Amino acid sequence: MSTPISLIEEALEYLWLTREQGETSLESFRELMSKDDQPVITDDVLEEMEEKALIQRTNGKFEFTAEGDATAAQIIRRHRLAERLFNDVLNVSMEETENIACQLEHILSAEVTKSVCTFLGHPPQCPHGRPIPQGRCCKRYKSQLKPIISSVRQLDLRIPARIAFITPEFHKRYQRLTSLGVTPGTELVLTQRHPSFVIKVGETEIAIDGDIADEIYVKRITNRD
Repeated sequence: MSTPISLIEEALEYLWLTREQGETSLESFRELMSKDDQPVITDDVLEEMEEKALIQRTNGKFEFTAEGDATAAQIIRRHRLAERLFNDVLNVSMEETENIACQLEHILSAEVTKSVCTFLGHPPQCPHGRPIPQGRCCKRYKSQLKPIISSVRQLDLRIPARIAFITPEFHKRYQRLTSLGVTPGTELVLTQRHPSFVIKVGETEIAIDGDIADEIYVKRITNRD
């Protein structure tokens, strides 16, 4: 009897997360799944994944095949885009967002995933700061697609916008921005580009460097309905 696709996809996801932590041992993979109360992946399942040319096992370690790596990347991509959508744009709690993302990672079609990614402005990271694998749309959007969400750098002057998400390189930078009221859901206006970017949040004007302007993603406000 073949293993349900959802279980194989769950295994691929956690193999990816294990590798993302710098580990390639099956023991580390199983420990990570156990920590998150995920189903036990038996040797029979791993053997089937080898037969499907998704992974290879050697001396207690694993590696993805090209097909396995591509499949796992799409699962991770769907999960993390769902996190951005529900947490940052729809203001759903992180706990509930995680539950929803775990479901959507198995069912979103390629077309819907591309639409979500384009809507969000091709975000590079999930809310936890982990990279979102790129899709073809991410590699083409600068010349062919106009995202609904873009960085502050790309925002027109005096156009009201709402912060969708922030992807700071440093955690202290995120703390500094939030202390100034620059948080997801907050409205802002770009009032100046040179010699530095100046954003207005409420009645407060804040000068920011270009690299920070690249890390604050906003959605233009077209109406007040």
